[in-house]
Amino acid sequence: MLFLAQTGGKAEVAAFSAPFALLFTLVFFLALAVYYTVKWRKAQGGAVASAPVCMGLAAGYALGIAALYIYLFAMPYDAEGAFQDVIKGMLSLAGSYILYLSIGVILALCAVLVLVYRLKKDSFAPVARFCGGLAVGYAVAIIAVFTYLNVWRSAIKEELGLNFWLTVGFFAAVVLLGAVGLVIRRYAKKAFRIYLYAAGAAVVLYGILLCCLIPAAEPDYEPLSSAGMYICSLVLVAVIAVLALLFGKDPGTASQTRQIAYAGVCISLSFALSYVKFFSLPQGGSVTFASLLPLMLYAYMFGARKGVFAGVIYGFLQFIQSPQFYQPMQALIDYPIAFGAIGIAGISRRFHIADKKALGRWNVALEFSAGATIAVLLRYAAHFISGYFVFSSWKMEGYTALTWSLVYNLFTIADLAIVLAAGIAFLLPRSISRMVLEVNPLPLAESAAAGE
Repeated sequence: MLFLAQTGGKAEVAAFSAPFALLFTLVFFLALAVYYTVKWRKAQGGAVASAPVCMGLAAGYALGIAALYIYLFAMPYDAEGAFQDVIKGMLSLAGSYILYLSIGVILALCAVLVLVYRLKKDSFAPVARFCGGLAVGYAVAIIAVFTYLNVWRSAIKEELGLNFWLTVGFFAAVVLLGAVGLVIRRYAKKAFRIYLYAAGAAVVLYGILLCCLIPAAEPDYEPLSSAGMYICSLVLVAVIAVLALLFGKDPGTASQTRQIAYAGVCISLSFALSYVKFFSLPQGGSVTFASLLPLMLYAYMFGARKGVFAGVIYGFLQFIQSPQFYQPMQALIDYPIAFGAIGIAGISRRFHIADKKALGRWNVALEFSAGATIAVLLRYAAHFISGYFVFSSWKMEGYTALTWSLVYNLFTIADLAIVLAAGIAFLLPRSISRMVLEVNPLPLAESAAAGE
């Protein structure tokens, strides 16, 4: 491709990515128009209910694209050279800018929701739809531009080889088979069990071939013990699966359409926030602006089983965003397994830590915090296994492979602290916590027993 050899400065990079942004914008608004037209043709009442969402999506997308490109052209960055180096510098500066912009957008939306709930409750539902649409539209804009620039940079550095695409194919197969399974479960329940076994066998076979056929990227990344890494990884997967199966059943009554819609919203918001980083580590890993909060809230609202599935999709997106591929099992455990574990945050919906009447608004925040802590500890375990078996050759002087992996992966605990602070602050207002509970309300009998 011709652009691989190009050089220049910030203006050239911003201008080169502008056609993609324009094309994506046209596709986005065309899809929005088609969605609203379909709603209007099916039922005018549905179109009226969808109007605030569509307006919010359009406003949020326009805000994100405009704010990002104004900054890309005006940012205080004057270095020139190979495009991959210029892109890296621009993304670093843009990340700090997006951090403060995102904080402002989130605080403004929360303030609007709280004020409307207290002053004019009858208008809360359409305003909430508009705010939700705005947040998603903003997230889509940030995701589109940052992902394009990141993939472009990886292509220039020739990082997108056969290993990358085979791994992308595995993640895509898992997501596609899962989505088809949801459809079959709804419309052909008798065939679902057969499909589940067939899809599971296909995923396992693909995974085995991936692990056996693709060698480590470099000799330095050969596992200390392949058997040990596979055994530890399988044990962790088993723990996640058992927790999801035993305690992760969706307790609510929300429709499947709502569940899927919220999954898309929360995954998009988490992915957009993952670009807003306080710092990144040299061998992978970063501390972000509460990027896992939307994903954990989804798991809390809809249960750990659906949360784990959403986490696997998010892990796939994280691999596309910043592919750290050194060994097949390392890629699996650092992405779909580690982020799938985040869905375990959903087991806390049934904890009922204490009587809701006694704790009041603190109950939801405490339940969420308990689930979030368990989920991040499982994520920490996943990264620890990867760090110990694959990245031990990069340990600092004075550390063993074990202690280095224990210390290095503490960035996940810092990430947890930010998520807990943001999550508790978000859930403390009664209007917000009640809105979260009402997204997927419990059956009346169970809700009364729980005191909600």
